[in-house]
Amino acid sequence: MPSTDSLERLEEKYLYRRDAVINPSLDNITEILGRLGNPQSRVRAVQVTGTNGKTSVSWMLGAILSGQGERTAVYTSPHLISFRERIRIDGEPVDERIFEKYLRAVAKVIDEVDGDQGGSAGRPQVSGFEVLTAVMFLLLDGEGIGTAVLEVGMGGRWDATSLANVSASVITKVALDHTDILGSTEVEIAHEKAQVIRAGKVTFTAETRPDVLSVFVERADDLGARLQVLGADFEAISEKAQLHPRLVSVSTRLGGYGMPLDILGAHQVTNLGLAVACAEEFIGTALDRKALGESVASLSIPGRLEVMSESPTIVLDGAHNPDAAEHLSASIKNEPRLSGPASDLTLVLAILADKDCQGILSALIPLARRVVVTQVDHGRSMAPQELMEQVREAADGTVELATATSIPDAIEAAIKITPLNGLICVTGSLYTVGAARAHLLSQNTR
Repeated sequence: MPSTDSLERLEEKYLYRRDAVINPSLDNITEILGRLGNPQSRVRAVQVTGTNGKTSVSWMLGAILSGQGERTAVYTSPHLISFRERIRIDGEPVDERIFEKYLRAVAKVIDEVDGDQGGSAGRPQVSGFEVLTAVMFLLLDGEGIGTAVLEVGMGGRWDATSLANVSASVITKVALDHTDILGSTEVEIAHEKAQVIRAGKVTFTAETRPDVLSVFVERADDLGARLQVLGADFEAISEKAQLHPRLVSVSTRLGGYGMPLDILGAHQVTNLGLAVACAEEFIGTALDRKALGESVASLSIPGRLEVMSESPTIVLDGAHNPDAAEHLSASIKNEPRLSGPASDLTLVLAILADKDCQGILSALIPLARRVVVTQVDHGRSMAPQELMEQVREAADGTVELATATSIPDAIEAAIKITPLNGLICVTGSLYTVGAARAHLLSQNTR
């Protein structure tokens, strides 16, 4: 690998890995980390899985741990604009020079693994997620960062983050997504998510449905793990839901905490409860209340009900499955900052072809007056014409329809047709939100 390769070329070669397929195995990442000296063993981690809310919980937990004096890295996916967003140290994306240093180090190992077919004939190609996970572990170890919050990429059983030295874990609620890989029912998917439960460790979950929760209870019992369930073992409530920021009370094993939460969405109260309870367990003592309040009050999460501008109000949300779309719909209707402008709503939609498009549309179309259909620059993006037909079927003549060839064009078209007191919601995928955010930031709309 020539040392003159730019960071962009390194990312293209080693992180995109377009020919790689999802491989239900930990063989590749085990070998890569072994050749790197198993850096993951020297980082104490929390692993976060679930269908929706993983990133929010991870960001919250990382901010809380940093505020309590732990130098903390947060690893999430996908990124919105830059790969460096996926590895954040005390809230900031990793420095470009540091990121490049460790990517180059891991790239040398990937060349070796690719060269000998991963040590065994016929092994699938290393994926970009496996490469980046190796970079993350090596970087944390090399930079002396001993605490990490790791968002699972998919499932839990075969996820590259599962080689971490996990001290505690979180499972948000389970919903249908990636059904071709994880299972066609919530219970089947729960079995994959349950793999983050570790022997002798504590897992926190917001799941309460008996059939899904029983999967977690059974695994915890089998492993001698402790399962903490929201509503039974700890609580999180919004005292005055109509206030902004809303006031949240969290009751845990070691105490009670009150704090302001300046993030839209009632579901974020649940996510905060998971983060606070897990942080307390990870540290081993009651949390410093003043530091906790400051950490939560200053928190923002890009692409999750993120208001980018006013007149018209433009909000970004990465809802990419029906459950997430239902949460988005509820927030549009109930959040005071959105519900007023939402009476004149324009949706900007781009959805990946392998997602439950009709499930997403059924939650959002009834709220809209106008829909601008477009596509993301991604090989799995649904073509605008196909998405237009799906929207037309779901709307049944109740909305105005338009199409655009790109996210920036779609946003500009939406601005032209939406009244200044209206709302534009850009959604359908985190890739959609990433492209929208980059465009809006470049236009200085914030």
